[in-house]
Amino acid sequence: MRRPPRYCHWKRDRQGGSGFWYYERKGHARTRLPGLPWSPEFMRAYEQAGKAKTCPGAGQTVQGTLNALIVSYYSSSTWRALKPSTQTTYRNILERMRAEHGDKGVAKIERKHIRAIVEAKAKTPTAANRWLSLFVILLDHALDLEQISINQARTVKKIKGSVKGFHTWTDGEIAAFRDRWGLGTRERLALELLLGTAQRSGDVRTMGPRQIAGDRVTVVQEKTDAPVVIPLLPELKEALTATALIGGQTILVTRAGKPFSEKYFYNWLKRACIEAGIPHCCPHGLRKAASRRLAECDCSTHQIRAITGHATLKEVERYTREANQQRLAEQAFSKLAGTQKEQAT
Repeated sequence: MRRPPRYCHWKRDRQGGSGFWYYERKGHARTRLPGLPWSPEFMRAYEQAGKAKTCPGAGQTVQGTLNALIVSYYSSSTWRALKPSTQTTYRNILERMRAEHGDKGVAKIERKHIRAIVEAKAKTPTAANRWLSLFVILLDHALDLEQISINQARTVKKIKGSVKGFHTWTDGEIAAFRDRWGLGTRERLALELLLGTAQRSGDVRTMGPRQIAGDRVTVVQEKTDAPVVIPLLPELKEALTATALIGGQTILVTRAGKPFSEKYFYNWLKRACIEAGIPHCCPHGLRKAASRRLAECDCSTHQIRAITGHATLKEVERYTREANQQRLAEQAFSKLAGTQKEQAT
């Protein structure tokens, strides 16, 4: 296979199986390229990306521009207070902002401009609303710097749309995974940790042996700093006992005995799902499945929150909405059937 042109790299879409080619060169804006390498449309975009003006660094930014505002935000106490994972998420979006709109004057940005930028991404409501949220944060920073007198981004409404989010594993899919990955495998241990603790994959990936003592699992969540103490379920205890390869720093380790990186862990478990015949499932869906199962056992949102550590009850309700709907519908029809029986007698 012919090698792609210089500075071209393939980036896979984390939420799907596809991806895109990008022009990535130091000092230049990261540019997505259409089509396949060496095709006419690809090469036209490639040449334009190479001729484009270079992206200014922190010392080259033009004062008063969105580019300079983002650089300033990176050095603010607000930015430093963010969790590393949040910084990574924000930076990915902010760097795209710099590439596409960095030369715009902050003082001249109006509501209509922000709305137009967000509307241009309306096909993906989640991505569009993330951009809007970052505009709110940036313009709040501009207010602190007295570059503007009002944050116009706060007057822009979010894009409405159907947001499915991560697929919630069904009991059948959990059973299929267990059938493929028996006790003693690292894949099975990963599933039982995710399902049995109802924690985020980042917290499970970095969970150490010392966090499991007696019949309790102790977690201080990386995203919220919330301390959570969870009973050790029999299925998880059995998986821990059966698994030979457990690390000293983290419970889950690679074949080489090293802790997983975020990307490696996701891809590793995603491949395990594919081999189990459930390619549409992913690690985060197990946290939702754990919440669903708790809701189906008639646990209250407060009880579920005590385990998942969600910041608000609204988040718990979003996770358990489907289970609550089914349970309430069954209760309603049970009452209806009881009433009709009484009337018949």
